[in-house]
Amino acid sequence: MPAFGTENGLQGRTAYGRHFFKERGLNLYRKEITGSGVLFLLFAGAFWMTLDMNAKCRTYPQMVTCAGMALCAVCIARAIFRSKREIPVEVPGPMTAEQIVLAVLSLAAAFVYILVIRILGYVITTFLFIAAFSFFISRTIRSYSSPWVYFAVAAGSTLVLYLVFGRFLNVPLPKGLLI
Repeated sequence: MPAFGTENGLQGRTAYGRHFFKERGLNLYRKEITGSGVLFLLFAGAFWMTLDMNAKCRTYPQMVTCAGMALCAVCIARAIFRSKREIPVEVPGPMTAEQIVLAVLSLAAAFVYILVIRILGYVITTFLFIAAFSFFISRTIRSYSSPWVYFAVAAGSTLVLYLVFGRFLNVPLPKGLLI
């Protein structure tokens, strides 16, 4: 059996470098640059489409598209930098059963949030969702914090989102039973 790092073996999990992928025709850096470039062009096209909108209506779409273009540019620069330095690419393995269950539960929680927001309203539903979801995730990854941390993060996130969308951008948020 060949040792890791020889012609027929691999150098552990993180040593999937350019040579490994070149032999098999998979240049992940080129794919990352191409994918990020395509997304950059899509964001640029969406930004161009917002130029015809009313000045009040185009602020948020322009912020989102500019942020998307900036993130794509960072991804392209990072991929070019890493490919020039021949930094190894780390390829994750398949999802474990625990990760699949966590993903399904996360999607189910988001679906419940969407159903409940019309009944309880944005403020209460968002606060409860963020507090419960952060508590659940912290228990799943075994990162325990004081219960007050979850409530503080939920209250702060809800407040910031409410101020940005409800007040600054004048997005109508669902009203509920109490608020």
